Amino acid sequence: MASETYIGSIPKVLRPAVSGYKFIEKKIQNMIWDTFRLHHPTEQENRLIQQIDTDILVNERNQLMTQANTWKPKVFKDLNFKITKESTSSIEKLFINIYCGLRFPALNEKEYSRR
Repeated sequence: MASETYIGSIPKVLRPAVSGYKFIEKKIQNMIWDTFRLHHPTEQENRLIQQIDTDILVNERNQLMTQANTWKPKVFKDLNFKITKESTSSIEKLFINIYCGLRFPALNEKEYSRR
């Protein structure tokens, strides 16, 4: 969630131990939706977001944590992607292009790369 930008990324397994985490996360997330005039996700969209987050986490774990790990989520989808090392500037450019494509779909990608 975007709220992690402001409160930091806390591993899922530790979140229940952090007093008030859910309340704070929800309050910040709602402020982000409102500030950027985005619709608040429905419960179904939230479940989908959480499932995608878990799928990505499991795929990252499988590729980056080669030591034995006993954590096994109940359900996850193998996303079949390879994690590659990229430069910070290339990731930033990719992020900006994707963001602009989502935020301003009428503009084309060429216009973004000139910025």
